[in-house]
Amino acid sequence: MKIILFLGRSGCGKGTQAKLLIKKLNYEYIGSGEILRERSEIDDFTGNKLNKTLEKGILTPIGIVFTQWIYKLDHLKNKRREAIPDGIVIDGSPRRILETYLLEEIFEWYNWEDVKFVLLDISREESAKRLRERGGRKDDNNEEAINNRLNFYEKEILPIIEYLKNKNKLIAINGERNIEEINKDILKSIQ
Repeated sequence: MKIILFLGRSGCGKGTQAKLLIKKLNYEYIGSGEILRERSEIDDFTGNKLNKTLEKGILTPIGIVFTQWIYKLDHLKNKRREAIPDGIVIDGSPRRILETYLLEEIFEWYNWEDVKFVLLDISREESAKRLRERGGRKDDNNEEAINNRLNFYEKEILPIIEYLKNKNKLIAINGERNIEEINKDILKSIQ
């Protein structure tokens, strides 16, 4: 099974490209936000606290995120052979270097060796411009929130990118082109 993880600045098109891959290939989508929202619907301490955390846009502790990841990945690993997808597209992780190490360990545990980290590379300026234009989230038109998201990328995601580059595990794609061109490059690079 192939594992594709998307990295990039906010607004780079990770979600769009993930959805395109799922349409074109027999892949299953796993989004960290989606997993956490599902868990937040359970009326218990963790669910209620997750609700508050997600509302405020605060990062969830890695332990909570990984508990949900393990549950989801274990479910996939135990599917009947005919129901197993050809791959998994992961959106929204890793968001910290520790998550990267943990994901590598988990993939090794499940004997999933074909793991590709795809960076949709756009500049800080392009990211800010796209966030202002799309207005898809409450904080997309808020300059302070946009700057916080861009600063988060530089503080937390750039070290991940450097780590993956050094291990020859990163596929960098120019994300400042049209959606189809980007998708063709992604398909070519993951085959």
